[in-house]
Amino acid sequence: MLSSRTGLHATLALVYVFIAASASAEIIYESAASGPIGQTSGSGYSVSSEFFLGVNFQVVSTVTTGSVGGHFLRSASDEPVFGAIVALDGPGDYPDTRDLTSDDVLGAALVTPPDPSDNVAGNLRLTLSPGWYALVFGSDRFGATGSAGALDNNYPDGISTVYVIRQSDGAIIPQADGARLFVDSAAVPTFVKIADTDTIVPGGTEVFTSLGSAAIRDGDVVFRGTASDEIEPLRQGLYTTAGGELHTIANLGTPLPGGTGTFTQLYTYNSISDGVVAFAGSGDSGQRGIYTGTAGALDVVVDLNMQIPMGTGTFTSLFSMVSIDEGDVSFTGEGEDGQFGVYAQIGGELTVVADMSTPLPGGEGPFDYIGHQYVPIDNGKVAFRGGSIAEYIFGIQTNLDGLITTVADLNTPIPGGTMTFGFFGSPMMRDGAFAFNGSDVLPDPTESGIYTSIGDELDVVADLTTPIPDGEGTFSYFWEPSFDGTHVAFLGLDVADGRGIYTDLTGALTKVIAQDDPLDGKAVSSLTIGIEAFDSNLIAFSVLFDDDSKGLYLAEYPPAPGDVDRDGDVDLVDFASFMECFGGSMQPPAQPDCAGADFSGDTDVDLGDLRELFQCLGGPDQPPACQ
Repeated sequence: MLSSRTGLHATLALVYVFIAASASAEIIYESAASGPIGQTSGSGYSVSSEFFLGVNFQVVSTVTTGSVGGHFLRSASDEPVFGAIVALDGPGDYPDTRDLTSDDVLGAALVTPPDPSDNVAGNLRLTLSPGWYALVFGSDRFGATGSAGALDNNYPDGISTVYVIRQSDGAIIPQADGARLFVDSAAVPTFVKIADTDTIVPGGTEVFTSLGSAAIRDGDVVFRGTASDEIEPLRQGLYTTAGGELHTIANLGTPLPGGTGTFTQLYTYNSISDGVVAFAGSGDSGQRGIYTGTAGALDVVVDLNMQIPMGTGTFTSLFSMVSIDEGDVSFTGEGEDGQFGVYAQIGGELTVVADMSTPLPGGEGPFDYIGHQYVPIDNGKVAFRGGSIAEYIFGIQTNLDGLITTVADLNTPIPGGTMTFGFFGSPMMRDGAFAFNGSDVLPDPTESGIYTSIGDELDVVADLTTPIPDGEGTFSYFWEPSFDGTHVAFLGLDVADGRGIYTDLTGALTKVIAQDDPLDGKAVSSLTIGIEAFDSNLIAFSVLFDDDSKGLYLAEYPPAPGDVDRDGDVDLVDFASFMECFGGSMQPPAQPDCAGADFSGDTDVDLGDLRELFQCLGGPDQPPACQ
C-alpha cells in the first residue's frame, strides 16, 4: 500500500526555482525535528494525487503564518505538490472532504520537492485564531501536479501523529511517526534567474563569462558583465533589466561622453533609480568620469575636466563607487594639494558635501579624514564616513550649507555589546534611516556586527554572538549590508569560512541562500551581494557554482500586505491595483501581481481583503501599517 513506508528512489533533475525553509524563523508547528537532509533515497510516505499526507495541530494564541513545508524528496518530475491548512473542530476531527474541496480549507501553497532531500516550503500567509487545524500535503489540487516522498528519518515530537487520506475512498489511515511537516512564521524566497554564463549578451552572439554584483531599485537591476568572443576578448558592459528585458547601458564600444574614443574600463559598483543608471568609467589617455543614462543615452555628471566645487583646479581622481537617487548623484573625488571630499550633483548642480575644510560636528576643527568609499544619496542628503586622524565620524549631510549631523562615533556604545565603536564600514542610507557594519577594534574585533539606526534608535541586527540561521555556530565576519530603509540583507561568514546571505525581511533573521545550497540543480560554491542589492521584497545576488558556472539571481519574497504595487508603501495606487485583482481567484497558478492584495492568504481577493486594505493605507512614502 502506497500510504505505508516504502523505498523512495529519485533521479537528479534540474530545478529552476528552489525554495528552502530557514530553521531560524519561528516554527509555529512541526511534527518532527529535521533529520539529515541531502538524501537521494530512503523510506517514507507518498505525497501524491492518490494519497494526501496530513497532521493535526493546535494553536493556543493568534498567530500569522508565513509558509508551510516539510522534509521532502522529489519522486519524479520537478512539479510542485500543495500544502494546505484546514480548520478543524477539535483534535479528533479531519477535513470535511477527502479532496479538500470544502470551505474548511483556509488556504494553500505550492511546494517544489527537491532532489536530494531538503526542508522546503511554500509561502502561505494566514492569521490563525486559537483552535485546531490540519496541515495537509498532496497533489492534483490548487495547481499542484507533482509528487514527493516525505522521508521518515526525522525526530518526532512524540505527540503528533501523521495520517494518510486515501483519495479512492476517503479512508483516514494513521501512520508511524517520522515525517516532518511544519508551519513557519516566516516567508521563504523564490529564486529568479536574471542571467548566467549560458545567457547571450544583449546585442551580441557571445555568452557572459562573468557577472558582477547587481544594484536594484523599483524592481530594475543593473550589473556589470563580461563576455569573450574571437574579436574582442573580455568585453565589459553594463546591463539592466529596466524596461522589462535585458539591454545594454554601455560597453567598451560605447563612445565616451564628453571625451574622445570609447570606454576602456567600466567599473563594478553601479547604481540605479527610476530606470536611470549611474556608473564610473574611463577611456584612453587618462580620461575618467561618472556618467548617468539609459540604453543609448548617456550624460556626464563629472569628469577630470571639471572644476572642484569650493576648491581649486580640476579633479585629478574620482572614486568608482557612485549612488543615484531621483537624478541626484553622489561620489568622492580628489584634486591637487591634498584636496579630497564628498560631492554630489543635486538638481543638476555640482556641489561639495564635505571636504577637508568642512568643520567636524561640534565645531572642533575640519575633517582630515574622509574615506574612499561608497557615499549613498537619498532625498538630497548624503551619508559618509569621515573624521579626524584620531577617530572616525559616521555622519550624514543634512543640508548643503555645511551642517553635519552624527549617527554614531567612537563614543557610541555598541548595541548588544559592552564596548564602544572603533570602526565603521561604509554607511547605507534610505528614507532617513541607516545601516552599517561596525566593530570595536580591527583587525581582531571582539564585538562586531550589522547595525541599523531607524528613527534615531540604534539596534543590532546580527553580531558575533548571533546563531547562524539554518547553520552551525555563530557569525565570524560581516560585509557591508544592503538596506531598503527598514530591513537589511548581508553577506556573513561562519567559523569554517562558509558564506551565506541573510536578511531580517521576514521579521526574524533568516537565511536567503548559503554556500553548498542547491540552486538551479547545482551546488552553490560562493556568493556575492552588492551594496544596493536590496529593494522592498527583492534581493539581488551573484553566485559561483561548483561546476565553475556563474549566475545572477533575484531572491523574491512575498510583498507586504497591501503593498500591491510593491513600492514599499500602502497608498491609493495600491487601492487601484487592488481593485484590478478584486473578485479574482488566487488559486495557483496565481496572478503574481495580486499576491499583495490577498491579505488573508485564502487564495482569493474579496470583501474581507478590502476591509483590511483600508486599515493599512498609510499614504505616499509611508511604510505599510500592516507590515
